Amino acid sequence: MPKNLGIIVPYRDRAQHLQAFLPHLAAYFSRSAPDVGGDIFVQIVEQESGLDFNRGLMKNIGYALCKDKCDYVCFHDVDYLPIWADYSEPTGIVPIVWYGAESIIDTRGYKIDHNFANFFGGAVLFAKADFEKVNGYANAYWGWGFEDTDIVKRCLVEGVPMARRKGTFQSLPHVNQGYDFSKKPSEAHLRNQKLFAERFPSAVKEPESFRQTWMKDRDGLSTLEYSILQRKMLPSVLTESRMLAVEMVLVSVSR
Repeated sequence: MPKNLGIIVPYRDRAQHLQAFLPHLAAYFSRSAPDVGGDIFVQIVEQESGLDFNRGLMKNIGYALCKDKCDYVCFHDVDYLPIWADYSEPTGIVPIVWYGAESIIDTRGYKIDHNFANFFGGAVLFAKADFEKVNGYANAYWGWGFEDTDIVKRCLVEGVPMARRKGTFQSLPHVNQGYDFSKKPSEAHLRNQKLFAERFPSAVKEPESFRQTWMKDRDGLSTLEYSILQRKMLPSVLTESRMLAVEMVLVSVSR
C-alpha cells in the first residue's frame, strides 16, 4: 500500500493561481500518478492580511494541522504545476522541481534565474521524522526569502539526508517580491539575509559549533504560535477515487 501524502500550500492573495492549481493537481494524480500518495490530503494555509507574508511559518502551521492525516509531506507553492514529477515517499528532504523553472519571467518582466544546486523551493518532499528532527522551518523570516536556505542548513547540521528528483513543472507568473522595481534587493530580502548570516555563519566548515549556535535559537515547530480564524473543506474538484481532500485554513499570526 502506498503511504499517504500531505500537500501543504502556504497561501495569500493568489486566488487565480489556486483556481488553476487544484484542478491541475487533481488531474495529475488521477492520470499521471494514480499509484502515488495513497489518500492525499491538501492543506492550504492562508495568512490573514496585515503583516508581511511568512512562508516558513505557514508551512509549519500546515504541518501541525495535517501531520496526523499523512505519512509524509510535500511543501508545495501554489504557482508550480507538475507535468511530471516523483511524489513518492522520500528519505530526508527531497526537492522535486527542476525542468521548467530554470529561468522565470515574473509579471513585471524580470527574469529570475534559479541555481538548482541551491534551489529548495517550489515543491519539496519531507519525511515527517526528519522534518521534526530539524524543528521544521524557521518562523522568523518575514517577507521574501531565506526560509528555504535556512532549512537546508538545518538539515546539514542535523545530518538529514538530502537528494534531488528532477521533475518537470510549469511555473505560473508571479511577482518576485525579493526585488523592487529597480531590481535592487527589497528591504525584507536584506533583513532576512542579515538574519540568516547571523544564524548560520559557518555551517558547512564548522558543523558542530554551527549546531550549537542555531540550537540557542530553536525557532520552528517548537515555538509555533497562531490562531485559526476560519477552517473549511473546499468543494471537491478532485477525483473521489483517489480520496483527495482539500482543507483551507485562515490563520492569524503575530511578530
